[in-house]
Amino acid sequence: MMLGPLAMSMVLTSCGGGTHSVESGDYTIYVHGSSLLPRGGTDAGIEGTLALRGSCVVLEAGNEVWFPVVWPAGTSIASDDPFVISLPSDQEVAVGEGVSGSGGYYQPGNLDMDVPQECLPETNEFAVFNPDDEVETAAGVGG
Repeated sequence: MMLGPLAMSMVLTSCGGGTHSVESGDYTIYVHGSSLLPRGGTDAGIEGTLALRGSCVVLEAGNEVWFPVVWPAGTSIASDDPFVISLPSDQEVAVGEGVSGSGGYYQPGNLDMDVPQECLPETNEFAVFNPDDEVETAAGVGG
């Protein structure tokens, strides 16, 4: 049986536990299960505009600040041309559109993730949305 990119993304993200990579075309996103963060998550605000930096999928937060992202479990790549992700709420976010939610900012060594160095900003941090909070969409957030 052949699985399309969306179906494959759903298979990869349905596993519980830690971080998983979801790939489609040249792009990779990172999603997590609810055991990645402590129950309830953290209270930092995460806000930005979905962007691509080479093959890296990031959130641009303005003033040349950007972060790779760990999305809630159930997030998938809906399309790689043009690039669009599908959130667990079934909302879709295209490059140039904004998202916001609660979570935290972490160094790669704090969580079991394998983010390519070229995808990390100078701060060497990535944004992690809380596993149980809804990510909201809004055009132009963070830009």
